[in-house]
Amino acid sequence: MSSSTSLLFSSSLVSLMIEPTLSHEDESIDIVDCDLRVYPESWEPQSHPSGRCRYVKRTRLLCQTPWFINGKTISNDSIQESISTDMKKYTLSDASKFICSGREDVDVRMILNGRPFALELINPKVTKLQIDDLQTFSNNLLKNQKLTIFGNLKIVNKKSLNKLKLGEQSKVKTYRALCFSKQNFDKTTFLEKLTQLEKITINQVTPVRVLHRRSLSTRPRMIYEIRARSPSSQELNKYHTNYNFLPPESRVFIVDIKTQAGTYIKEFINGDFGRTFPSLSDLLNCKLEILALDVTNINLKWP
Repeated sequence: MSSSTSLLFSSSLVSLMIEPTLSHEDESIDIVDCDLRVYPESWEPQSHPSGRCRYVKRTRLLCQTPWFINGKTISNDSIQESISTDMKKYTLSDASKFICSGREDVDVRMILNGRPFALELINPKVTKLQIDDLQTFSNNLLKNQKLTIFGNLKIVNKKSLNKLKLGEQSKVKTYRALCFSKQNFDKTTFLEKLTQLEKITINQVTPVRVLHRRSLSTRPRMIYEIRARSPSSQELNKYHTNYNFLPPESRVFIVDIKTQAGTYIKEFINGDFGRTFPSLSDLLNCKLEILALDVTNINLKWP
């Protein structure tokens, strides 16, 4: 066996809920028919079908990788550390590499069918892993309250990892955003107009919030489809936002957005001081803000 190997979970988290209405052709995802309900954090699927390797993030307070600013540790509590710590200790690995199809912000949940990932162990001293060992690691991870991963670990090859990396920017992704208008409006007319929007090309200058770690450039992105509706009171209670208040229900709405991978959704909503154009605020001539964001689907067949 080579000096490095990659380990991942082989399961399709909750994709059984939405897979019947989805095609693996990028532009054929139908977000209208998808089951995109908002589930409480205690929700778990009734079955664990095999065939994919993904994680579901239930909280808005967990980074994907350890968080450093100017060399100082801001947070070690991360998805990467949750998954890799025990594996590194057992295999006596020098390090690990967490490989994902994209990433979500710390305050964004990854729900429904989850995010594809793999874990690469660098220079492991123990390379002969038994099925029972892998099952133990899987069971330990299932105890995590912030993160949900179903299935059993297995070995994958480099070819599979290339597919995962390519999916980061080449696939279609679906998001759910809880938004509000800063001004009063006719909600029925507003939602009808919103839902009529489709196949919009936007240009996004690198957002202000990521300029410290991203190069300054303008990126064209495609918005394939938008669906909008008014949330029920019960549904609003299931959202876990970082705000201590909610605007009046008359100004709150939910949008499901199907986009090209790499789209900055928060900035598509609010415009980011004109750096994203046209934004949803521009298209509707209304100042909009986002309260909470969830990633609901990554259209990548994995592994």
